[in-house]
Amino acid sequence: PTAPFYPVTKTFDLAKADTTKLLNNYMINVQSPVDDYIDAIFNVTWNFVNGACQNPYLSVVFEEIDHAQSDEYLEVRYPSFNAYDAIGRCDGSLDNNCGHWEQCMTYYDLALMNISSIENQIKIYIIKSAQVNAFCNNSINANLTISCVNQITTTNVTCPPTPICTPSPTMTTTGNPTGAGTTTSPTAGPTEKPTTYR
Repeated sequence: PTAPFYPVTKTFDLAKADTTKLLNNYMINVQSPVDDYIDAIFNVTWNFVNGACQNPYLSVVFEEIDHAQSDEYLEVRYPSFNAYDAIGRCDGSLDNNCGHWEQCMTYYDLALMNISSIENQIKIYIIKSAQVNAFCNNSINANLTISCVNQITTTNVTCPPTPICTPSPTMTTTGNPTGAGTTTSPTAGPTEKPTTYR
């Protein structure tokens, strides 16, 4: 069967960005109990108004709901939902590990896909494999964050630990296609009301 699409969209006003920071973060939570034994595709859209998201970076964390087996994973794709556009895979090691969050991707530079500035919209696709079941009341619970770089004009800006502040921009993911290891797991869950599909 064809994988169903589930849209998740949020609008962000860049006029409210903090110009004293090098990065401003815009997070969308994807949460759903969908459990029908076929892959599910969540198309996650950031709509930006009153400005452009400069040099966007992507970070992803996920709750370790049902990830003990190799075929139980989330996959992040950009700029299309096609398999050849996979940029990160979120693997875990446990089932029913409710409340435990894993880092999947950290400041992935979307400019690697020849994008430097996006005026209006960024669309990321996250695929939940068919074998991930709905434990912890959900089958997917993930926070996707786009970080936009400010064109800094102020002084004395504290530089955060991002690829911009290090000699070599890198991406971290918990599985293929990059093969990097798991990073330190955050402990916080969603900070906003999630979009839920049933």
